[in-house]
Amino acid sequence: MNILSLFQSFVNHLNNILIDNQYLHEIEHNIQNSTNILNLDTLKQILEFLDLEYKNSNERKEKYYVQQTRQRTLITSLGLLTFNKTYYKSKKKINGKYEYYSFLEDYLGISKWSKMTLAAETQLINNALDNGYTWSANNSIPNYITTRQTISSKIQTINYNYIEN
Repeated sequence: MNILSLFQSFVNHLNNILIDNQYLHEIEHNIQNSTNILNLDTLKQILEFLDLEYKNSNERKEKYYVQQTRQRTLITSLGLLTFNKTYYKSKKKINGKYEYYSFLEDYLGISKWSKMTLAAETQLINNALDNGYTWSANNSIPNYITTRQTISSKIQTINYNYIEN
């Protein structure tokens, strides 16, 4: 994990902001965008570091072959995150079939079909309850706009799972 390059790109982005003559609100907005980018890059580096550690581990080498590496995109509370993850194929057949495995999905506790993290869902729902669906869809996740229908579906899922005492 190269932390120095993360901060170097952050500093370069800040330098680019200060080149232009800008009003205070523009500087504030650009700094906020820079920190969001830094946070997403840091999270991406951490996830890819964890994936690489498992890929090189003896535990993995005993159980799985490396099948392929793919890009995965998740909506997080920090914004839209795209990272690389590795799929593995078991060395032995289980019930007549090979098992496929993704360490990162297992480690993070997310299904292979989920598109949004729990923190992002919670943020969307809380903002929708406080400010309305449209405001939440446009302002809850930095640099990403979702739909009101997505928020409505999330709330309906909660109401469906709610059981009155």
